[in-house]
Amino acid sequence: MIVASEAITGLDTTALDDLVALDDELAKRGISLVFAEMKGPIKDRLIQFGVSSRFGPDHFFPTVTNAVRSYKRTFDLD
Repeated sequence: MIVASEAITGLDTTALDDLVALDDELAKRGISLVFAEMKGPIKDRLIQFGVSSRFGPDHFFPTVTNAVRSYKRTFDLD
């Protein structure tokens, strides 16, 4: 699942808890949660909140197009 994150301007602990719960639920179904167009300060907040191991560098893409291309390469759909 790609979250187009350009519009996200803040992240608090409640939103973080929701993201973690969503990631857990998707993972149970074999679905990865990734983010596109997330601003640096929001990524920094994820690190500050201690979830960088859950949402590592492979979970972030500069654009939605890049995220889709990565998915297609991963699953040999090109």
